[in-house]
Amino acid sequence: MHKLMDLKMQAFVLWEEVSRDPSKKFEYEARRKAILDHYSVLRDAELREKRAAEQGLAKGIAKGLAKGNAEGRIEEKKQLAKKLLAIGMDEGKILELTELSATELEELKKSIH
Repeated sequence: MHKLMDLKMQAFVLWEEVSRDPSKKFEYEARRKAILDHYSVLRDAELREKRAAEQGLAKGIAKGLAKGNAEGRIEEKKQLAKKLLAIGMDEGKILELTELSATELEELKKSIH
């Protein structure tokens, strides 16, 4: 505890000395400004990095949802095509209604049998 008091007293004496000398006060303020500017740049970089990560995550989620939705629509079309094949609908009409390719319809037919 005694050492802490000594350090505080030394800091106080140094501050008093610096406050009286205009050139030392100017040096102190310039150094303080440089330190604050440095920490400001670091904080700004951290915030930009965090924002970029959040934007990247949001884009990734949106892309994943879009892909999932597209895959879901394709699966719905395939399920509909299977049902239409099961009731004996014309394959040309099934292709027209579902917008599946002829290859996809052939694969579905193979999977049914």
